[in-house]
Amino acid sequence: MVPDLPKEAEQPSRGIPIEQEAKEEKEESGSLKLLREERLKREILEGNLEEAIAYPLNLETENLSSFQVLDSIADHNRFIFTGEDHRVEKFNTTLETKMMQYLNTKGYQYYLMEAGWVSAYMVNRYILSGDSAAEQILSTYYSHNFFEMFKGLKLTNDSLAPDKKITAVGLDIERDAPLALRTLLLMLPDKQAPDSLEMFVESLKILSAIHIEQALEYAKNADKSDELYDFGGYSFEYDMEDMEEDDAPKFFYFNMIGTIRDLTQRFRGHEAEFKDYLGDGFADFERVIKEMENWLVWVGYEKAELPQSWVYREQYMEGNFRAMFKDKPEAKGFGQFGRCHITRVTKVGDCGFAFFSSLNKRIITKMPELENQLSSIGIFYGGLDGQNKNGDNGNINDLIRLTDKGTANLFMDLNDYGDELLQTKFSAVIVVKSNRYKEDQTKRREDNIDWQGEDNVSFSFDFNFIQRSIDFGSFNEFSKFNTNKQELLNSYEFGMTVTVNRIVANIAIGYIPKIQNSPRFDSISQTVGGYNFRYTYGKDLLRSKVFELTPELGIGFMRLKYTEERTNVENSLFGTPNYSEFYNPAFLLDGRINFGMIIGIIEIRGFAGYSFDVSKEAWKQGKNLVLDGPKTSFSGVYSGVGISLRFNETF
Repeated sequence: MVPDLPKEAEQPSRGIPIEQEAKEEKEESGSLKLLREERLKREILEGNLEEAIAYPLNLETENLSSFQVLDSIADHNRFIFTGEDHRVEKFNTTLETKMMQYLNTKGYQYYLMEAGWVSAYMVNRYILSGDSAAEQILSTYYSHNFFEMFKGLKLTNDSLAPDKKITAVGLDIERDAPLALRTLLLMLPDKQAPDSLEMFVESLKILSAIHIEQALEYAKNADKSDELYDFGGYSFEYDMEDMEEDDAPKFFYFNMIGTIRDLTQRFRGHEAEFKDYLGDGFADFERVIKEMENWLVWVGYEKAELPQSWVYREQYMEGNFRAMFKDKPEAKGFGQFGRCHITRVTKVGDCGFAFFSSLNKRIITKMPELENQLSSIGIFYGGLDGQNKNGDNGNINDLIRLTDKGTANLFMDLNDYGDELLQTKFSAVIVVKSNRYKEDQTKRREDNIDWQGEDNVSFSFDFNFIQRSIDFGSFNEFSKFNTNKQELLNSYEFGMTVTVNRIVANIAIGYIPKIQNSPRFDSISQTVGGYNFRYTYGKDLLRSKVFELTPELGIGFMRLKYTEERTNVENSLFGTPNYSEFYNPAFLLDGRINFGMIIGIIEIRGFAGYSFDVSKEAWKQGKNLVLDGPKTSFSGVYSGVGISLRFNETF
């Protein structure tokens, strides 16, 4: 039943009858109506942002009380997925640890890993029973931050009853081949292998030993000093050409893929011997072999650069999830994955996909009972590039602006202040901003990275010198002004340019110095001068810290003033001058292209363009056209040079 509206609510907000407003809306063109609707949506959204509630998450203490804001999500869901950008490690692992620790107090027992069965097997040996071999392997093969996360989960488990402990579940393909090899080595019994298995065992030991040495060396030299909110958006590349001679490989190179393919084939050819040799350990050993066989399938797709690599992974994770939880209706779990894996829509442009069926999308499709019991929380980073590539994450930039540097906020009420695109992708979002996000942004701009996170804005104050080619033929014949037929008219412009993410807007006012004719017979003095105004809009085509190439379109106004002073005693009382003024105002359509070079805060530019005069060509005296006078059009090419003081800012 619809409640009665109060009388003031029965009228539309514009104060006109409903019938009239409906008629007006009907008469609007589709495009105009769409523009009005979009503007209204944006106005409502911007207004709602003022009411946005940012729930701070405290990650710098052991106290988990700030995570109580998750209760409304945790109490109404069985599974919670967070989606990270893998380039940030310290913050991600800290958040993942505290999310799992807090959600465990709400009955979430399963820790879902974007890793394979082998990784989860090793993590469980450590966090459930404190196995020293697993501890040594995890501390060697995982980075310092990840191992600190595992230590935090073990510390939590140490205080829990057995039926409450956190248990790791590996959903992904086991993509850490060296860890899988090391795990097989750990599972070998401490006895001589039979001759038929010697090739397998010896080859496994050779390759594993090399990777153990390399992992130990890496762990010893790894930087453990990174700060929680100290991250930047840079790609991680390793250039072999920059290696010093002492850093060159110390061991033989062996083909990892070929070796693992041979090992798995040998295992399948000697399963009976392996059962006798491994005894009770055969089942786990065979599971690792199976994980490596699956890895070979996936890596084959990857090496061939086929889309099947992504389909195979998502299918694999979905299959493991369904197998684990289809018969556990009370189970609750938490996992932190790459953000592409947890989106609820199939178009994920920021991940490079026009179509992509994510883990999240697959689960709620194949297990519809979880559609309202699986919450996805996207994580976004102020100061990291690609957070809103091509605008695919809606108004996330607005929420980044609401977050202070060195803090993390949870935004849950996306239906109130998130735009439609953000709402459809995630249930909620966590926004973190780097302590040095301005520095990061400047660095990315200098490195020519097309960053679409927060707005890059520059202001510049401009001075330009311009030469215009104007046809003064008709004017010269009429006035006997002593100019060339095709006069180069000089002007000096003062203006300001605003650039927002390579979109350029420019406004300028120009002064045209007077051209003075030599007096004729000492009785006539003639001058031509004036001013101009211009507004143009364009886009910088270059992503460069040094150069700018910007085509612009715009409108302009130019006004020339012609004056005559005549001193003739026959026509002037007491010989005083007769003074006449004529004007030629012109409205212009303007197109130009700028090429600039930026050095610090100084920009030096050259430009060329064409102005098209859309006004009447006749001159005026006062308000009246001089119909039988000369005709002058200001259409023509122009060129010039300029210099600017340029100031950059981030919003």
